[in-house]
Amino acid sequence: MKPKFTPGPWKIGIHGGSVIAKTEKNISVPGAIGNEAKKYYGGFLVGESISPGNCALIQISPDMYTLLQTISEKDNVWKALIDPILDRAKI
Repeated sequence: MKPKFTPGPWKIGIHGGSVIAKTEKNISVPGAIGNEAKKYYGGFLVGESISPGNCALIQISPDMYTLLQTISEKDNVWKALIDPILDRAKI
């Protein structure tokens, strides 16, 4: 199984408490009116109503996932520790 999250990079949105994706890659936003939602949030909405501390952590999630995946592929000692964490991002 592959992870099915919105591709990064993510960043904190224009309106406090939101995280957005700065990407154009095949994103569909159910219930949003395309460009209006993108304009309002400053990008494609990943999440809203998020505390500032959580926004900071959430926005780096795609980068952290990629970093952990790279380490896992290159080092068998770390692979055993990292793969169960990466598996939690898969549906």
